[in-house]
This record gives sequence, C-alpha cells and structure tokens, in this order.
Amino acid sequence: MTNVWLCEVRYENQTDNGGGDRNSPTGMRATSPFEANRIGLPEGIFVDTDRDTVKQRILDMCSSHDLMTMEYGQSQVDCSQTMTGADAMLAQMMVGNSYSTTPVRTVRFTVTQSGNNVRVVAHQWIESQMAFGQVRSQPLSQAKHVNDIQGMLFGLGAK
Repeated sequence: MTNVWLCEVRYENQTDNGGGDRNSPTGMRATSPFEANRIGLPEGIFVDTDRDTVKQRILDMCSSHDLMTMEYGQSQVDCSQTMTGADAMLAQMMVGNSYSTTPVRTVRFTVTQSGNNVRVVAHQWIESQMAFGQVRSQPLSQAKHVNDIQGMLFGLGAK
C-alpha cells in the first residue's frame, strides 16, 4: 500500500486563509496520511444505504460545484468541467495542440451495491479533441488528484 493524504472538506461558504476554490470540485486541503486502497484510486464505502441514494448524493455534489453530469447510467455517474486559466493551458499542452478543443476534466464514479453497503470508485482524466476528431486523454492519478476526490467521497459520508 502507498501513503496518500486524507483531505478535509472546505466548501465555498466557509472561509479560512487557505479557502476553497469554487471552480475546483474539491476546495480541500490535506490534513493527515492514510493508506490507499489496493488499486490506488479514490474509493469509499457507504454503510447501510442503497445505490440510488449514493448516486443522488454524487449528482447533488456535482451540481453544487457547477459540474456537468455527462452520463447517468445504472452504476456510473460522470461529472465534468471545461478547464480554464493556467490549468487549461498546461493541460492543452500535455494532451493537445493549438488546434484542439479546450481540455475537459472528467470524474467517473462507479457505484456498486454490496449487501447493505455501497462501494464507490472514482476514475478521473482530462481529454481534448484534436482538429480531425481524434480524442486524446490523460489519467489524473497523482496524489493531489486522488486526495481531492477521496476527500469529496468522505464529505459525502463514505468510510
């Protein structure tokens, strides 16, 4: 197992010197280390609930952070946002070129029922479409990105 950082949720109506960023789906800061799951992805277990309730919590969280819900299937929720500013420029250099679309950051939450509990695993990536339709993507698996989404899951009530 690898060490990553547990995150503390900060919403935009809370203020402190670090503050939260309304354009970020997280607005969080690392507070203490914890052990990552075996696959190294953000993961949460919601105890004594059902899949539809957890999916609705995720949808509400996406909406409250101005994220667009791209897909709402039986076991997946995709939330995305077109990147802006310096992050968009860096991402466009990484996955695209001057002719490609503005990069989009997407988080896919996979929601599965296991007995009375619900397990959520999140995958996140950025992608951009090139001039002739080719889509290039890059996974976001660095500790900061994992921590941000892990903190969101904890904020929604995951264990």
